[in-house]
Amino acid sequence: MIAAAGPAAAGVPVKTPAAQPGFRAALEQIVDDGVPGAIGLARHGDQVLIAASGTADIATGQPMAAADRVRVGSIIKTIVATVVLQLVAEHELRLSDSVARWLPGLVPDGRAITLRELLQHTSGIFDYFNDPSFVQAFKTDPTRTWQPRALIDIAVAHPPLFSPGTAFAYSNTDYILLGLIIQTATGQPLARELEDRIFAPFGMHHTSLPFADVIPPRPYAHGYLLNQPGAAGPVDITRVSPSIAWAAGGLPDRTRRRVRPGNHLPASALRHRMGPRRELPRLPQQRVHHTRRRPAGHHPDQRDRQHHDGAAERRPRRRPLSRPLRRPLTTSAPHRRARGRASGCLGPAIHRTGR
Repeated sequence: MIAAAGPAAAGVPVKTPAAQPGFRAALEQIVDDGVPGAIGLARHGDQVLIAASGTADIATGQPMAAADRVRVGSIIKTIVATVVLQLVAEHELRLSDSVARWLPGLVPDGRAITLRELLQHTSGIFDYFNDPSFVQAFKTDPTRTWQPRALIDIAVAHPPLFSPGTAFAYSNTDYILLGLIIQTATGQPLARELEDRIFAPFGMHHTSLPFADVIPPRPYAHGYLLNQPGAAGPVDITRVSPSIAWAAGGLPDRTRRRVRPGNHLPASALRHRMGPRRELPRLPQQRVHHTRRRPAGHHPDQRDRQHHDGAAERRPRRRPLSRPLRRPLTTSAPHRRARGRASGCLGPAIHRTGR
């Protein structure tokens, strides 16, 4: 795993000298290629190598450190998908549930789109990151706070790219919807569910899901865009609202030496397979505008409204008597409460991965 931020070379010591030269050479090559700084992690059985190279802040010359936080972007999608599958194992959700089942009226023809298709990027829903007006608004004010449903509105103003399940097209919109569905199903903010189910049990004490914090918690490495038209060098894009991608990207995190290996889903979740692997055509996303249409007779009620942190405004559901994942991976109740106060959403990322 390598997290790149942008030229200099300052590293931290690693513990396995035999593997160090090639590992560090790879990091330094990234910096030599023009990236201001990079953090790398390599795992060989029980041995873990972590090193940093380059500069965390071009303006000050601060060297990159292995403990620096960076925006890890779409890695959050795997975490959100894990929580969805946990809820499936707990019989709170079904992969065959439609979007309309949990978010009535939010997506046109939402009855035809399933959670499985959201997870697999086969929903056909337009990616709001490809909307020209959204891109311009982001460039004008990168610190603007975006509500999750406002991002959905941008996406559904465009016609579907294809019928659900018939092709593949990477769409951040799919995971914004999954974040809202998690909140609706649990009655809790997405940040709280990720904290309780993933971050706290796995000792990810420096990981959280902010909503409007434009600067990651210190220490952090600055983020840069390279090769921008008219720019004399890398463009610093550190100050950006994480709400721009929330459940779809921009999670700030740090490289950690110890992560529990193995499968992190209960056995019951594994029985809910995503479906057989099959090749689907990859269609280019079209930048076409049309007027948004809602299903006839839709009248949003109080349950559909969102707080400023994206939490669903509805009565919390009754928790199941047993939670398969939490039993073997519990932390103390006081610790969960203290760590669980962080509310809101997450997101930033001006770049997209997976396309």
